[in-house]
Amino acid sequence: MEKEIHAIPAGCELIYNFLTSRKRGEEAERYRRCIADYFKEMELARAERTSISTKDGFKEHELAPEVIRELSEQLKTYPDLATAYLVQKVVQYFPQEPGYVLGVTRRKAWYSGSNNARDVKLVEQLAEQLTFPGFTFVIALEDSYKPLRKVFERIEGAEIYHA
Repeated sequence: MEKEIHAIPAGCELIYNFLTSRKRGEEAERYRRCIADYFKEMELARAERTSISTKDGFKEHELAPEVIRELSEQLKTYPDLATAYLVQKVVQYFPQEPGYVLGVTRRKAWYSGSNNARDVKLVEQLAEQLTFPGFTFVIALEDSYKPLRKVFERIEGAEIYHA
């Protein structure tokens, strides 16, 4: 359980069942609480990774160059994509399992201006079709996420694609 955090429920359940069968209910209760605590923490980790705001902390993605090369190759197939930044979100729960954010900008014709529907479509396509190196949240660096563009630009190695 120390080496594989996701083995905690199964490991605790085995210990709980063993202790319960030996009529050691007080000791067993500790392992039942451990299972409940694990699932609470999993829910907090999920919530933490599925929301992005300007108040969050971000850092370098720390991925191997070959992983970034593969992702960049996939990104080249999207003609509307202008730039893509990949960063790691600083997380409190299960920090050994990074959560990533792919921030993208769309190519725009000088006469078309901003188009939120096209940004949403591009983000949906990328989220559905790309193979990511773990949990990755895809956002368009426009509207409410536009301030994150400057944050991502300052992170070394974050820009992984530029048309």
